[in-house]
Amino acid sequence: MPHTNHEVSIMKRKNYLHHLMLVVFAVGLGLSFWYSPAWLHLCYGLALFLFGMQCIEEGLHSTAGGTLERLMTKSTATSAKGFLFGVGSTFICSPVCLYHF
Repeated sequence: MPHTNHEVSIMKRKNYLHHLMLVVFAVGLGLSFWYSPAWLHLCYGLALFLFGMQCIEEGLHSTAGGTLERLMTKSTATSAKGFLFGVGSTFICSPVCLYHF
């Protein structure tokens, strides 16, 4: 269905505003990094954490694949099972994490 000239004009204006807001956001973010090194370090840490989580997810998926998904589905089928699974996995993982620090 062809668009009218008015609809095309509105779409172009929205597209222009979208790009303008993106540029303003990027410039504002860059200036905030320039003026606040602490904010920059916080964002570095967050980016590194998210990258590590993505690597762990991909590694687990390639190693265990469907087996891990089936185990998680069965272990968290109800709220009670999910709660107990979370408590149990935290109980197992916490001493291991503390040992490495």
